[in-house]
Amino acid sequence: MQETESAQSAGETTDFDRDRLVHDLNNVLASMLANLHLALARLENDHKARERIEAANRSAVRMRDLLQSISDSR
Repeated sequence: MQETESAQSAGETTDFDRDRLVHDLNNVLASMLANLHLALARLENDHKARERIEAANRSAVRMRDLLQSISDSR
């Protein structure tokens, strides 16, 4: 506990801080991916918004993969 407090007072990021941040971002990302998936399921293939929603979905998946790699780097 002292090490964590010392690191925080020095402005350093601890493993706990990183894990908490990754967890929080994953929660937000899960909601985004679910909503994007629902939107894609409801849109016709030729809908004008489909391309942009697919791009947003690809970006969200990339973010998920990046967060996973941060989590795995421990």
